[in-house]
Amino acid sequence: MRSRKRLRRGKILFMVALLMPLLLGMAAFAVDLGWIKTTKAHLQSAADAGSLAAGIELLSGLGQDPYQSPAEVAEAAKLSAAEYVAKHIAGDVESAYIDPDRDVQLGRATLDEESGVWSFEWGVAPYNAVEVTTRRSDVGQTERDGPLPLIFARSFGTDSGNVTARSVAVLLPAAGIRITPGSNVRSDLSPFAHDEYYWNKYQRAQQHFQENGMIADDLSIANGGDLIMDPIGDGSRLFYAESSQGNGNGNGNGNGNNLTLLFDDQTGVLDPAEEDFGNISNSADGILEMNIYPASTTSGNFGTVDVGSSGNSTSDLKRQIVEGPSEDDLSYFDDNEINLTGGSIELEGDTGISAGMESSLEEILGQKRLIFLYSSVSESGNNASYTIEQIVGVRFLSVNLHGSNKVLVVQPATISGPAGIPDFGEDQLESHSFYTRLILAQ
Repeated sequence: MRSRKRLRRGKILFMVALLMPLLLGMAAFAVDLGWIKTTKAHLQSAADAGSLAAGIELLSGLGQDPYQSPAEVAEAAKLSAAEYVAKHIAGDVESAYIDPDRDVQLGRATLDEESGVWSFEWGVAPYNAVEVTTRRSDVGQTERDGPLPLIFARSFGTDSGNVTARSVAVLLPAAGIRITPGSNVRSDLSPFAHDEYYWNKYQRAQQHFQENGMIADDLSIANGGDLIMDPIGDGSRLFYAESSQGNGNGNGNGNGNNLTLLFDDQTGVLDPAEEDFGNISNSADGILEMNIYPASTTSGNFGTVDVGSSGNSTSDLKRQIVEGPSEDDLSYFDDNEINLTGGSIELEGDTGISAGMESSLEEILGQKRLIFLYSSVSESGNNASYTIEQIVGVRFLSVNLHGSNKVLVVQPATISGPAGIPDFGEDQLESHSFYTRLILAQ
């Protein structure tokens, strides 16, 4: 009996000795696998931070009048990506590393709404997507991005492993705003409506202004500014409108009417990236501005629109000018959104621009906001009904709402907002001025 126990004990010891390498190997594999997964998480966090930081630079290269070239956008994006990646650990190193030229690429992105599949054209400008790859692999050239040293696998002849992570940040054109209940998101939408006809004319005027190397003095009648015709062929002047009101800088055209300059270059900004009153320059900057209270319109054909209650008071409008419509304002619309992805919508008019709003507008001078564009309007004042076609970005530059010659001067600007509803069918990155917040696509 004792001999059998000794024999059994001997067999167990033999089996333990036989299985020990396998058990140690499994333990080593589990430890190193956990180490690889932890490093992968480090690298993913670094890649996400890098792509989001780089994505902030994309807006400066979008829209009709981008203030940075594709090369400048790419350089700024790569520097930002490297800076923010370096703030993260990567396995056994305290500061992750990327080679900006190797690990950052920019391009154009679109998303198929039905399939949810992203499509990318890397290297194609204007850029609305940036990809950042972080690595601890054989591709790396430094200790910080080279292969990840393993712990126990060395005993089995494997000294290191390859780990990579990838992140893509995207800006999509937006065609509406949504404030999800409880999200406390700001919309940057102001309650103003502007004639889509004049907005589109501005786009053509700005293109002509730049392509022909014009300056503000070239827009005066003495220099033939009134003779430059709109290329759309409607018989109108490109920079002037005929008006019987003779508002401000109007001049006679010999037909009993006056010519009013629609667009001018007398005001601008010192740094397009900044948004404050001190950034406004009372000098030309090469970007035309427009008065969105044009002299050629009649009473009731321009003003404010109701975003929320139909009984909006001046105090409500002042709040919306400064803060944007609130979650409660959007609750008056289906799904807490104003959505133009399916086409135009109707909004009721309000009391129109009044001197009581001037102080609120002065508070946001130099800042970027969103306004509505309408294709038609019926009735006037509180009874007006606007057919809204677009939401576009502007920067408010000056205001004077006293007297009969009201002035509300804006300059088109490209803006990205957290409340933006993606327009999946819109890919005109060269002309769109309203974009969603950055989206992590991959």
